[in-house]
Amino acid sequence: MLAICEIHVYMAEPVIVTVKKSARGQSLWQELLRHVQISDSQYFGLQFTDSGNRKCWLDLNKTVGRQLEVGSYSDAFPLELRVKFWPQDPRVVSDEIVRCLLAVELHEWLQHGRLKCEPQTLVKLGALTLQSQLGNYEGSRHHAGYASHFCISCDQTPTLEAKMESLHQTDYCRGLSPTQCDQYILEVARKLQLYGVHQFPATDNENSRITVGLGSVGVLVLAQETLVNQFTWITIKKSFIKGQVFYIELCPHKMGDTPVQVGFMMESEQACKECWKLCLEFHAFYQYTTGTMRDNRVVQCQMFRLRSKYHCRFKI
Repeated sequence: MLAICEIHVYMAEPVIVTVKKSARGQSLWQELLRHVQISDSQYFGLQFTDSGNRKCWLDLNKTVGRQLEVGSYSDAFPLELRVKFWPQDPRVVSDEIVRCLLAVELHEWLQHGRLKCEPQTLVKLGALTLQSQLGNYEGSRHHAGYASHFCISCDQTPTLEAKMESLHQTDYCRGLSPTQCDQYILEVARKLQLYGVHQFPATDNENSRITVGLGSVGVLVLAQETLVNQFTWITIKKSFIKGQVFYIELCPHKMGDTPVQVGFMMESEQACKECWKLCLEFHAFYQYTTGTMRDNRVVQCQMFRLRSKYHCRFKI
């Protein structure tokens, strides 16, 4: 039995990939990389929507047939190439195409409200976007209100658009190429609290609604979009789940101390499992890699030491 998959790759035409249902997700990933040349592929993953309308990451070690409900689609099963591991320092990304894809997805996060920022930061991002799309400001071509033609963020207002235009007209943007704009956009965005943070709705032990975030720094806890707690990867000993509760166990401060466990009630057991699996991958990726990716064999060896039942491989 074959699985026909239609993979959407940002602005490019969808890529049709056919693999056996019994093939592992790694085979599907490798087939995609034959069509799409991405040098820093370790930052990306394949995402799909399951029957419960949840966004899930393709597990490279499980068979395609176990993950994708390919029989429920008359045509090809849709997947998307998305950024999974956001680089802590985008300056280490040498590939211009990868930086462009990071900037494109960053704009999507801004447009859909996944990445919030202060007005002054949004003005900078908007001005750089205008420079990337329009080039240098020219009064004869760019009339007042031209920023309103671009959907930069779900939070943009006429007042902010006017400020974006004003900054676009200064030396802050003048002369920058689209590639340089992408680089500066990422440099501004990486300082934001929710840069590259994947979020999961949850409740705490007092039954208050919170959001559990997974990012390059560690596990974040947010209440009403405000950071209330943060556990860095180096302080987390392990993570596990019990039913619908996602737990992290913190490393003791000194020998003999009792380990501290922090639990979060997720929306469902499936959502809890997805959060846990992603946490394991993030823990391995960010704790055992620095600004530049280390040797793949070292990463896999360190991941094995996490002693988790869930194991994945990174193709570097």
